[in-house]
Formats: sequence, C-alpha cells, structure tokens
Amino acid sequence: MDGNVLAIAAKFLTADVVAGKAIVDVGSYNVNGSLHSIVDPLVPASYLGVDIEPGPDVDVTLDGADLYKTYGQVFDVVLCASCLEHCKDWRAVWASITQALKPGGHLLISVPTAVFPPHDYRGDYWRFNKAIILAAAMGTNMASLYCELDPAGHNVHFFGQRLYGDISLNRIPGAIPLNNEGETPDDGSVPTAPFKLDIGCGVHWKEPHSEWTHLDYFPSEHTEIVCDFNEIPLDTESVDVIWVGDVIEHIPVWDLARTLGEWNRILKMGGQFGGSTVNLDWAMYAYPHGQMTLDWLMCNLYGWRSKPQEQHYQVFTREHLIETLAIGGFTNVDLTESPGDPKNPWWWRFYATKTSRIPWRAYEPGNQPLSSSLEHVPPVEEKRVHVPGSRPRSRKVGTDSH
Repeated sequence: MDGNVLAIAAKFLTADVVAGKAIVDVGSYNVNGSLHSIVDPLVPASYLGVDIEPGPDVDVTLDGADLYKTYGQVFDVVLCASCLEHCKDWRAVWASITQALKPGGHLLISVPTAVFPPHDYRGDYWRFNKAIILAAAMGTNMASLYCELDPAGHNVHFFGQRLYGDISLNRIPGAIPLNNEGETPDDGSVPTAPFKLDIGCGVHWKEPHSEWTHLDYFPSEHTEIVCDFNEIPLDTESVDVIWVGDVIEHIPVWDLARTLGEWNRILKMGGQFGGSTVNLDWAMYAYPHGQMTLDWLMCNLYGWRSKPQEQHYQVFTREHLIETLAIGGFTNVDLTESPGDPKNPWWWRFYATKTSRIPWRAYEPGNQPLSSSLEHVPPVEEKRVHVPGSRPRSRKVGTDSH
C-alpha cells in the first residue's frame, strides 16, 4: 500500500471517527501494508476485513459489491484503499459500500490516477481523477470533507460523510479504463443519466433529490458540493442541466460575468441553463397600482437582508435578464413559464441554452467591465413572454462576496 495512503488514513481516522464504531475495510488483504494497523489502536467497536480471497487481515471472503446485500446499513466507517482499480464493476462496489454506511458515517477512499503505472495484481482496470470521485460521491449522497491528490499526483484521496437520501447507481460516472498493457479500450463505463446540478440550492433544493446534485456555498444535509461559485470542482462541460433558482440576484455585480463564465465552463454545449430571479418589470407595475405593499417591494429590490448572503445586488427587467444571460453564453431564452402562478407574479422563471463558450477568466475584476462585454453578445432569440411570478422566499444562498 502506498505510503501516502497510510498517511492520509492516519490524518482522518482519529479517535473521534473510529473509537467505539463499527468499521469495515473493503479490499483489506494485506499485501504491503494495511489500514488495520491504524484503526486497531483507536479501539473500534468492531473491525471487519473484507476481500475476494482469504489472506492476512481478511476476516470474510466477499465481493465488495455484495457488502450491503449481506450486512445491510450497519457500518459507521467504510475504508476502501487501493481497491477500486481492481474491481471490474467498480461502480457496483462503490454503490454497495456507500449503501452499507449509516447516515452520518464516514468513507475513506484512495484510488490511483492516470499517472500511476499499471500493476496487474488480480487485474488492474481503472484510473480516476478528482472529478470522477466527487461525481461518484454526489451520486451516492456523500458530502466531501476532503478530496485531493497526494504530492506526487499518484492517488486521489477522498474522505466524506454519508448524508440522508437515496443512492442511484446510474449517477456514478465512468472511470478511465485500462487493459493489462495500460491502454484505454473502447468499452469504458458510461453514466446513463443526465448530470443535473442545482447551484445555490439553499433551503429550496430541487426535487426529486436523487436526480439532482446540489451545490451551495454553505454546507447542509442535502448539499453534496460545498464550494465557491467561481471555483466549482467539476470538469469542463461535464454537466447536462444547471438550475440557479433565486441565485443570480445575490451575485455581486462586479463578479457576475465571472460567475456566469464558470457556469458556462462546466455546462455542456447545448445544455440547459434554467433558474428564477426577481422580476423588476412586475414590481414597477404592481406597487403604484396597489398590487404590492412597500414591504414586498423593498424585499424584491433589496432582499431580506437579515444576513449578508440574502442581499440583492441587482434585479432584472426582461431585457436586462436576456442580456445578462447572453453574457454567459446562454441564449434562446424561454420565459413562457413566467408566471408559474398568476396570483404571485413576482419572479422570472427562465430556461436558456448554452450556445457559445466564454473565456471566463477575461471577466475577472478589473479585466473587463460588465457593460463593455455586452458589445460581444450574440443575437438573442426569445420566445413569447408573460408576466412572471412565484412567491418571494427567504433565500440562504452563498456567494463569493470578496
């Protein structure tokens, strides 16, 4: 076992995590080192070593893909180091070991990257990167507490915590396949469901939960990715659908083009970009006509303002919304679902398509003002627009406010 794997295990497998807990080590056969030596001194309630063949540190001979079917959801900590690359169906093993983990329990995974040389011990089939591991974690309701390469770049190390919710095998992505010569064959594992990302999920996340991956600046039990909106740990053009419900009004004006550019980066060409935001057109009509109180008007314009992240930095007329989306490379704007409820027409509900790639780093503060970028906006196709609406709601949306 790689020394970096043992070092990462020693860092995260503390007494608070291990003592008095039920531990299972999947792929526990001790070839050149074992996690058992780190766990045992911390006095777990039980330690179960599982592998496909008997040997040192193996208590039960079992395929990792059968762990959940055999034991159920009974483990507080699951360890799986230098194992998944040797599993022909690594996705089935990942699904099983995460299902066997109690909500609130911890998962420690170490897997090799593409720079790690082939080692045909019981077969060597896969290589991984951070994006693959993070996406697999998202698909199985694992919150990422740590996901990094070791200093040599040979392994990805993941430490996470199991959230509540269903696990969907078809949301675990494919890895980088190898044959025994270390070459990439044609029949790799491929995800079968669209990758749908709810950015700024706050307290109003997209349902059904198992079909969406939820991202926000602040952690919560239903949020799989916690990160800055300008530095999302996903591969370029890896997402099929993005939803930003009641989010863009909370992005500082000086950061909006840069944030839109990052969202453009991760969305596939032709992917759907949808969301909702404040409708200034309606507010300016409704207040003087007695259809909106002053309190509601102030809420629409400035946000609830009970916390910094609830502040509105801008609100949108129809034209301004379409122009702003175009800055991010999102055109063919459809506003026909505005309002979804004619009795509460305070919010735009929009759907657009990514039709161009944006060199997003050109929009970093000081490089290019938001207004000047409008000169390069492509022609916009728009569909018939109605007065928008949905009830204003308290948002707990994180933004990068530096």
